[in-house]
Amino acid sequence: MAEQKRHLTLYPVGSAVSECAYSIHDENGAVLFTVSGRRCSPHCCREVRDQSGLPLFEIHQRSRWVRDAWTISLPGCRTDPIAVGRRSLGGDLHLELENLLEVDCNVKDRNLPIDLESHGRVLKMYDVVDGNRRIMEIKESIRYNKKLALLSLCQAGYRPAMDMVIMPGVDLAMVSLST
Repeated sequence: MAEQKRHLTLYPVGSAVSECAYSIHDENGAVLFTVSGRRCSPHCCREVRDQSGLPLFEIHQRSRWVRDAWTISLPGCRTDPIAVGRRSLGGDLHLELENLLEVDCNVKDRNLPIDLESHGRVLKMYDVVDGNRRIMEIKESIRYNKKLALLSLCQAGYRPAMDMVIMPGVDLAMVSLST
């Protein structure tokens, strides 16, 4: 859990299909999380690992043909997802997490909706919102990118570094789901 506002950076590493496709660093440059490429795990999904290399989550596309729907599960447990994500028509992402700590409530109360709202047309900017509270801000990093894809012609295959600001009280593992 973030006790105070934290600044993290998401770096693309290698290619989108390599063993380590992204890494998330803290303010001091230490690696907090790594995310594997889509084809490097035995399940054809992205694996999110912590700094010790232990798997935290697996991010699966629901279908090869529908790229806007995906599920998040614990490692090795694809049949029982802990979150379901989908992209809206406006380009925003909607994620519904299951609160596994609440056992006594009904299923509707156990689901926690989180939205990733897209802003900006030239530089990529997102707000991660829990209800009406912004819990994370993600912006394309001007400091760490060697180039910026300002024209839509240049954006094919472009994987920018992203600056992330995490608000107090947010679990840092949530940051890894934004990849």
